[in-house]
Amino acid sequence: MISVNEISIVVQGAITSNKTRKCLLSVRKILPDAELILSTWEGMDVAGLEYDKVIFSSDPGGNRLFQEDEYTINNVNRQILSTNAGIKATSKKYVIKMRTDFELISNKFLRIYEKYDKVYSSYSFFSHPIICCELFSRNPRVKYAPFSVCFHPSDIFYFGLKDDLEELFSIPLYNCKETELLNLLFNGTICLFPEQYIWTCYLRKKNPELLSITDNAILMNVNEELLAMNFIVLSNNQIGIRSLKKEIYKSVPIHNCYSHLDWVILRLSYSRKKGGGFLLYMLKVKMLSVYYMFLSKGRK
Repeated sequence: MISVNEISIVVQGAITSNKTRKCLLSVRKILPDAELILSTWEGMDVAGLEYDKVIFSSDPGGNRLFQEDEYTINNVNRQILSTNAGIKATSKKYVIKMRTDFELISNKFLRIYEKYDKVYSSYSFFSHPIICCELFSRNPRVKYAPFSVCFHPSDIFYFGLKDDLEELFSIPLYNCKETELLNLLFNGTICLFPEQYIWTCYLRKKNPELLSITDNAILMNVNEELLAMNFIVLSNNQIGIRSLKKEIYKSVPIHNCYSHLDWVILRLSYSRKKGGGFLLYMLKVKMLSVYYMFLSKGRK
């Protein structure tokens, strides 16, 4: 198994009272020999917090977006900048990227990570697939559900090789005009969210043709193959994390997120290995679509 002293943890984001303290202490408890980096904003009070290094960056601020009939704040530039600064300060082979409002409760993810090697395909871009979270890894096949969009791997937790994560976050900051162009290409279904912006910017570096697909059926398959080849989708429990912000589970629907079992089925299917389950996966998708269809009618 990967040794803990080969790992750097980048805890990124704003300092949020007791949440950040609990987050950092949990990392020390679960991974005591790992390098702990706190990457936050100039002016934040870090007195008494647990870390090996603290990185202060100038806060780029949020972007005001009109979405779902109301204005929201997109903090993607904050995530890109603080994560990038934190990763560049690490000195270990492997990196965890996590938010200041989550805590570690186990190191289960280390054993699971080594179970899944890279599957070589034209859609495999990382040296080794990166662990990400089920929570908010959206499945666009689930119709009628809010936020059922393509290219939306969760950004709550990442674990992988430093070089892979550094390349993932080595992208330009959010630019309104550029994002409007991507929105036009995908009929407004892409790059409204930080997760999509990060992933699509990375894909543009690796294979820009992927972002010019207009056939919806092909797009669904490409989205799934990219997820299956480049990520390892795990539940909070499988990773060993817990939210310190309980309302996160109530803010938006989570039934239209990929589960670990979904990901296993997709990995088997798209790697051309023998393995059943795809028909059952599609049946589940259709049942969820029917559920959200009736739910949406009930709101009218």
